[in-house]
Amino acid sequence: MSRALIAALACLLLPEAAEAATMAVELVPEAPELAGLQVQRPVWAPGAVPRLVHESTDRSRRSALRVITFGADPVLIPASRSSRLAAMGAGAERADGAATWWDAEGFFFVRSAGGSVTAHYWDGILRDLEAPGGRPTEIARDPAGGLLVSMEDDQGLDLFRFPGTDLAASPRRLTTTRGQVEHAITPLPDGRVAFLVASQEGTQLMLLGKTGATAAAVAIQDELLSLTALPDGRLLAWARRAEGDRYVLLLIDLAGPVAVLASDGFLPPGVAPVPAASASGWIYYVRADPAAGNPIVRLRADGGPAERVAMTTTGHQEVAAHSYPSTSGRAVDWLAVVAVGDPDGDDVTNRLFVGPVSDAGEAP
Repeated sequence: MSRALIAALACLLLPEAAEAATMAVELVPEAPELAGLQVQRPVWAPGAVPRLVHESTDRSRRSALRVITFGADPVLIPASRSSRLAAMGAGAERADGAATWWDAEGFFFVRSAGGSVTAHYWDGILRDLEAPGGRPTEIARDPAGGLLVSMEDDQGLDLFRFPGTDLAASPRRLTTTRGQVEHAITPLPDGRVAFLVASQEGTQLMLLGKTGATAAAVAIQDELLSLTALPDGRLLAWARRAEGDRYVLLLIDLAGPVAVLASDGFLPPGVAPVPAASASGWIYYVRADPAAGNPIVRLRADGGPAERVAMTTTGHQEVAAHSYPSTSGRAVDWLAVVAVGDPDGDDVTNRLFVGPVSDAGEAP
């Protein structure tokens, strides 16, 4: 992808009432190895170069991970470290997911294959981690150093702390909650970690600090689905309204109130995507408006009018956002948008569209 092409295909942002021409972000080329799979869950990397990893999956839960880097060819995470075994189809029915970036170069992920669940790291080379004493479902960077892992063992699915970046050491169990599921591990700027506990009775926002895990002192009646942290320590959460199947985007102040930023959100089936927020202060989401193709909308956490992202794509399913420096040094928001293949509905395959948001016509 050339800079000129990306700039030419950059999306324009328009107030919802305004009318102007639209331009498309770039369609990421499909890979023959991913034929028949649906794109989902793009996750942007930290750093200075636009880079993301996304899942591609089918209804049988077969899935693979692919890395997209601006200015480079896409990379499919192999089924095996051995090219010979990969060529023989080793791990072809694997399900790779739960990717979490450690830094700008590499990320952890979880692989299910042949009835087992394993943890891996990729930084250009596939690295198999030591098998922990359970089935990991989610791995996150621990602000205190090491890793936080949501893992299932004979006592249930709980949260564990590993002192290093491998899983060979004995972990410390942080929660013991039979019949509950810990997920959405979200480090906060102050060193604490937010996470969710889900059970048949509902969901609970939890905080992990120096003295252990405690329930957050905020009252939330809605079912919490996913989290992300803002630079000021507040949380964004997708939630399902207690009354009816409606999705709302919540702004959670851990020392104050809970505000509804949007009550017209669209979420795809399955695991809820992480709320899309960038360091620029913009928050992006998919509006549930099928007649308008489920448009991408952005807004500010502290108020102001919502703005529609003008795109030629339609049937939007997910959006992920991150700020990267431009050639002038100014930060530019990049979007990864999962959308159906064509606006006429003849092709219902989810595909990935990537590009920078152009507020002032500046090339990235």
